[in-house]
Order: sequence, then C-alpha cells, then structure tokens
Amino acid sequence: MPRAGRCRTEVVAVPVVAVSVLVASACGGTPPDDGYRVTSQTVSDETTQTISVFAPDTDGSWSVVLAYHGNEGERADMALLGERVAAAGAVVFAPDYRSGDFSESGLIETVTDVECAYRYVRGIAADHGGDLQRPVVWVGWSLGAVWAVQGGLDETVDDTGTILPCPSDAPRPDVIIAVAGCFEEVGPGFDPDQWGNPDARLILVAGEADTVCPAAESQRVTEELRARDYDVRLVMLEGADHFAPVFHREENGRLVDAPDEPAGQEVLRLITDALRDP
Repeated sequence: MPRAGRCRTEVVAVPVVAVSVLVASACGGTPPDDGYRVTSQTVSDETTQTISVFAPDTDGSWSVVLAYHGNEGERADMALLGERVAAAGAVVFAPDYRSGDFSESGLIETVTDVECAYRYVRGIAADHGGDLQRPVVWVGWSLGAVWAVQGGLDETVDDTGTILPCPSDAPRPDVIIAVAGCFEEVGPGFDPDQWGNPDARLILVAGEADTVCPAAESQRVTEELRARDYDVRLVMLEGADHFAPVFHREENGRLVDAPDEPAGQEVLRLITDALRDP
C-alpha cells in the first residue's frame, strides 16, 4: 500500500467539479492568476519533527492551518494542498510525525509529534504572518484525519504534564476538516469519551470510491459527533478514491502528484470557505 492510512451524512453529495481560482506556485515560481505567490521553508524544534511552512509571499495577517499526513507518510504528501491553501491567503504548517506503530508506545510517539508540532506552531505563527485571532484550522488526511478529530476535540491532552516533552497546553482548533479518515485503524487511540471543544466546527470528507478507508467510517464518526451535539457536516465526493482529495493518485504502490484532481479542488474549496467563514 502507498504511504497513507486507510478510509458517507446532513449527507452532502458533491460532484467533484474543478475550482479554477486558486493555483499555488512553488517558492520562486510564477505567481498564480488569482492568488498569492507562495514561499516554502522548513522549521523544527527539539520537541518536534520537521515541519513544512507554506505562506503567502507578501505582508499580511493570515489564518493558521495545520495539515497532517497519513499513516507512514510524510509532510510532502500534503504539499500540493498546502501550497494551494496558502495561495488563497493562509499560512499552512505541515508537520512530519511518527506513525505505523499502534502499540501504546507507538501511539504516544504519534500523539507527541502531532501535539508538540501544534504547540510549537502556535508559538511561531506570528513570525510567518499567522494570526491566531483568526480561525485556526486543522486538516487531516487518512490517519491524519483521526488525529485532527481526536486531538482537535480532546481538551486534556497529557493533563498530567508528564508525557509530552513540549511545554504548556494550547487551545483546540476552531475548525476541523477530516479527509478520508481511517477511524477503524487506531482502536483505543480514538476515544469519543475524551471529546471536548464543543464550539468546534467539523467537516468530514469521504470519497465514494475509497477502498482504503471506506466512507462508512466517516459516516459512523459523524453520527457519534452529532449524538454529542457537535456542529458537523459530512461531504461525499462522488467517484473519489482515497488519494484524489489531496491531489494524489496511486501508481505501483506509490503516491504520484495529481494537481488537477477535481476531488482535491473540492477539498480546497471547503478549506478556503472555512477560512472566510467567521
């Protein structure tokens, strides 16, 4: 299987039509027709793995977006989506995190990397034009979708202060967008009884043709969220597989860039709409 994790509700069925207005350029490239030129760099801290930063190449005050990759993946898997979100007017942080080990110690490593990256990002966001007074958005794909939901709602991550190496707690995100979530894969690491952050807005996105993380997984989690009175929407992508929503396709067991994927364009629209919606 390629690097990724595994993964229907209101059900909103979305025909995946292209959104043409936002096409990001790489650092130093040609500016997009409608959007900001995007710069990219990497940052890290002793408590984090490496984090890619995509930001508009101009002064401004931007919403902060965290973008989490899938199981046994890497931050580069989120680069095409991250560049396009940044071109729309946001600063996007895509961290690496350790994954693939679902033992207790492996889950601690994953949670450490995901949470410490977020806490570090909050400390440096202003250095990259990020404005934490604007909506803070978490976007996760595949296994990253699981951490976006669980970590985004859990208000007591390491409440004893004895597990994570990064200092202090941090407010949970305002918006959580979970794409092609592999919610059945992590077992005890996904615990609805820990959920808080009742004011969060959530969008779960599932591909109708996803055979890696079937859409039924996102449907089940949507129902659990609604039963707990969360503001949650489920968006179905007609004909989309597991990889198309983040501008990829699978070839010979590897992820290949697919920058024109309509499903990716629809996810991009959902994210940019969330950034504009107070």
